[in-house]
Amino acid sequence: MEDPETTDPLQTLSEVSASFESTEKHMDAMEEPSDDGATSSSSNVDEENRKKMLRERNRVHARLSRQRKRQRLEALQEENDALTRECKMARDEISRLRGLLEECDYENARLRAWVDGVMQAQRLPQTPPAAAAVTAG
Repeated sequence: MEDPETTDPLQTLSEVSASFESTEKHMDAMEEPSDDGATSSSSNVDEENRKKMLRERNRVHARLSRQRKRQRLEALQEENDALTRECKMARDEISRLRGLLEECDYENARLRAWVDGVMQAQRLPQTPPAAAAVTAG
């Protein structure tokens, strides 16, 4: 016997539906009341067959539903994995850029200090060494 989970559910569903429809047509044709107003005993058998067919069709639908649910879950898990990887890559990039920003801030502060030193040196009056000795003495 084939594993019900590995058989093609759409084929099984169409077979069950076709069988169910033919059984219903057959039952409708046979279900004529007898003289005492009750249906014939064969209609009881047909009713049981109809219920069996309904249960089988329901099983097929349930199996299809479980397969769709399983496929959707797998797709969502794959999407989650991809988004998790993307998020990690973005966090790594943010970390790298923060480090680069810190380096740039440090270099900027160093250059500003150097420029301030140069500017301050240019603002000091340039007195010749001899004139500085006369004024000091």
